[in-house]
Amino acid sequence: ERNNKRRDSCSHILYAIAVSDIDDALNTHKELVDSIIETETIGSEFTGILLCQNGALLHYIEAPAAICAKFLTDLGKCCEGESAILLSSEDCDRRYFLTWSHQMVQVPDEDLGSLSSENPTDLAFDVFSNVMLIATGSNAERNTPSRKKLEFFTQSDAFFSIQSYLGAFNDSFSLVLDSERVWPLQPDVQFEEV
Repeated sequence: ERNNKRRDSCSHILYAIAVSDIDDALNTHKELVDSIIETETIGSEFTGILLCQNGALLHYIEAPAAICAKFLTDLGKCCEGESAILLSSEDCDRRYFLTWSHQMVQVPDEDLGSLSSENPTDLAFDVFSNVMLIATGSNAERNTPSRKKLEFFTQSDAFFSIQSYLGAFNDSFSLVLDSERVWPLQPDVQFEEV
């Protein structure tokens, strides 16, 4: 995206949550998104799609990194289900959705077969690819994983939960090199011209 010859970048995040009450989860997401949209400025648009079904949801969001972090932090405070971050991509140069929307879908259960032996990255990329098909106008119900598959993701150790993702990537940290402990950095000395 380009605004006044400046490239705006955004983050793309795809996550799944197993929920007991889909209506409550949908309302929570709508409230969080509405609060972000009310405070957004030009260049900080929040776009994506929330796909809801009984027992689980799949949410794909596109927004600047700070807004994604705020959204996930707020969601993490009220998220009451197992969750899995399937994709997190920073500094993306384009959006796939024009607005944020939500949709209820009815997806039949599928045979999970040997999902546990498949590469988690390939599984997550398959879900992402199907969300991209939805962005181009393809049928959401045909391209949304089943509740059982989303629950599989949320129970897998291969993916971060929202809370562990925030702990790894959103918390501030302090970096001290071992060499600084042994030989501390010397203060800057200002020399005057002679």
